[in-house]
Amino acid sequence: KTDTTGGYIGDKYLLCNDLPPKAFLKTGAQYRLLGSSSLPELMSDPTDFSTESEVVRVVLDNSSTLRSQLCNENLAGNCDFKNTVVLQSNAVCAGIECYVDTVRVVQVESDVFYEFVPPPCVTFSFYNNPVKISPRKSSYPAMCADPTLAVASEACCSIGSNDAQRDSRYSGERMIFTTAETRCSTMSQLMCDSISEVEGPSFLNSGYFWTADSCLLQVKIKRDGTLTIVHKPGSFSERVGHVDVRNENYFKVYWERGGDYPTVDNDCDGVCQILSEGTCLCNTGVLENTVFRSMPSSKAEIIEKLNIGASDPNVLDSDMYTSVLGTNDDFIVHLKDNAFSADTIFEYEDEKGRTFFVKNIHSSVHLRAISGGYTGQSFRNAPQFMSFIPTETNVRDAQYETEAVLDHYFFHDNTPPFLALRLIQRLVMSNPAPRYIQVVAEAFKSGFYLSGDSSFGTGRYGDLSATFAAIYLDR
Repeated sequence: KTDTTGGYIGDKYLLCNDLPPKAFLKTGAQYRLLGSSSLPELMSDPTDFSTESEVVRVVLDNSSTLRSQLCNENLAGNCDFKNTVVLQSNAVCAGIECYVDTVRVVQVESDVFYEFVPPPCVTFSFYNNPVKISPRKSSYPAMCADPTLAVASEACCSIGSNDAQRDSRYSGERMIFTTAETRCSTMSQLMCDSISEVEGPSFLNSGYFWTADSCLLQVKIKRDGTLTIVHKPGSFSERVGHVDVRNENYFKVYWERGGDYPTVDNDCDGVCQILSEGTCLCNTGVLENTVFRSMPSSKAEIIEKLNIGASDPNVLDSDMYTSVLGTNDDFIVHLKDNAFSADTIFEYEDEKGRTFFVKNIHSSVHLRAISGGYTGQSFRNAPQFMSFIPTETNVRDAQYETEAVLDHYFFHDNTPPFLALRLIQRLVMSNPAPRYIQVVAEAFKSGFYLSGDSSFGTGRYGDLSATFAAIYLDR
């Protein structure tokens, strides 16, 4: 989704791909108490997971440091469970925690469960090396997925067979592609190309499964430059509707290199396929370029050129990065191996007091001819909160996206003067002078107002005590 300032709502947010391995054990990981229910509330699991005996849960070992932090043992030696728990330090894995990429719900005691709540993060709509994921039968709609995301499960087949077996550690487990490959190798089997059926009850196999089949990510482009995403697995009976070639989910992108793009009016540049509906169908590929190879000239240059969020280096291994102050000492550069590279992370605070961590890369989606090479046309890769995969869409990410939209409006440059004018009109006068509006708007932005020897506000953007003090105490 685009914003009102020429960017995307998901700009500056951390990529889900860049969450540290076993993020559920890292400092800042959040858990919410479910009580005696084993079903997550911000994600979706089959209701059978709460009743059927075949269900395998993530039961934390007594030796688990994660369990210790969730238990919060009191002086009497009993657990004092909190509604929300944020890990204050990295937890060392124990038991099942060491063998999974992520968790959904963990069991602390026989009747006490916590749901893991990943931090707000986004995924790119386009990525390299897409892999086909399939439901438990290949006759069901298939689609593509990013192999670096834990969004599907393992399905392992013997040579010459399409009957899949499982080696999951808990019911509903999601994993990245390479973990699925390892699970199959451990069973002396291969990833399935096509799935006739997955062993076990259907409720245990309600998600998607990684396959050995490749995928193509394509785009349909309209005359106005908007486009929609098309997934083309190597083999399929049917595609998920919203990524099928017939879908009409067009959205705006930011074209690069002068804004040129193929249309049916220019014969799709002679390289993309002309569809009867009046659109161009092109293949895609993603190129990620390092933006800064030396110290940026200013913080403004970083804000302008870097749009992809990054992890706080302090959450990563302590000796991984070296930190240096940037130009004018108004930003920090976190260097890996003491050199500027794609792994460099920039840290800065904007004029509204928000701290950002951004990656030193720019991600572009380049159009490719149906028959092969690149066309020279590209657009900026679009971040999104909501997954395209039907089983991975959830309340949590919808809430994160809603909060991001509200933040975008709240921190918009037009918000302080807009609110200042409206508040003055309703509390003091109908036609305030521009100077008066500016004073109140500045108090809202800075969170501070000084009247004589008295000061008001906390110094935080949007502080209403400073705002109202400016309204009533201004000369």
